[in-house]
Amino acid sequence: MDSVILDVRYAIRSIAGSRKFAAIVIATLALGTGANTAVFRVLNAVVLRPLPYDEPARLFRVYQTAKGEDSYLSGLALVGLRERSQTLDVAAL
Repeated sequence: MDSVILDVRYAIRSIAGSRKFAAIVIATLALGTGANTAVFRVLNAVVLRPLPYDEPARLFRVYQTAKGEDSYLSGLALVGLRERSQTLDVAAL
């Protein structure tokens, strides 16, 4: 345990002796920690957290095919589908 205390004291004396280097190290650690936190928050919100629906496995995406290309339904087409559907619970934009 004494060697750990001696190592910490030596590190503090070394940092105090070169203030510019210490400032650069502290700024680098702060930026790295902030960037890591920001990336994790986005990853957690987008990928890791479950969807806020009762049965997310039953969700699906509706496409339309026009001239051989698949695309999402337009807003008006989706509203029309919602009004005419007898099997869908909810269709949202």
